[in-house]
Amino acid sequence: LFLVEGWAYYGGRLLTPDELAAAGAPSPDAYIYIGQYGGFDRGDPSVPPHGSASYRLTIGLPEGRRLYTLELPEIFSAYRVYINGVGYPGMGDPDPDAYRAETGVRSLTFEAEGRADILIAVTDHSHLYSGMVCPPAFGQPEVVETLLSVRLLLRGSVCACAATIGLLSLLAGLHRRGDRTAAWYGLLCLLYLGYVG
Repeated sequence: LFLVEGWAYYGGRLLTPDELAAAGAPSPDAYIYIGQYGGFDRGDPSVPPHGSASYRLTIGLPEGRRLYTLELPEIFSAYRVYINGVGYPGMGDPDPDAYRAETGVRSLTFEAEGRADILIAVTDHSHLYSGMVCPPAFGQPEVVETLLSVRLLLRGSVCACAATIGLLSLLAGLHRRGDRTAAWYGLLCLLYLGYVG
């Protein structure tokens, strides 16, 4: 399951589970889907695209304690993760006073039943995009692992095809000195390989 829709968005705030559970907890600024915006500006050019925000999503789960995995794609640029009020390792340091950017993919495995309340507090001051722009994957560990393995296999196959076609075109273009089209196409394939990689 890709967690795309229904995220409560709190702009300009790095919230904790305790702050959301307290009386007088802030209301979300909006409910968004991941990928709707490329920054904290939410499409408003008068608002700076960098800063801080919190994303919250509650998922209903079946009864009985089970293991679940949350695969977090790159979140720009530093974040903390809380699941059912428990803090999990994030990336970098989102605290504005000690901000340290760090991006990467991370998988978290946890045990839950009944519901999973996911809170991600994000700060970005240094990247082209801000916050969550790709949806996380959620499910039982073996299903998420299979998804990630298939995705890696597909991307590896695309890279292998691009490398093969690129090298053959480049060699054909260099062999036929008068026609540079094949050489340019080969170079384009190799650049695509670098982009996918």
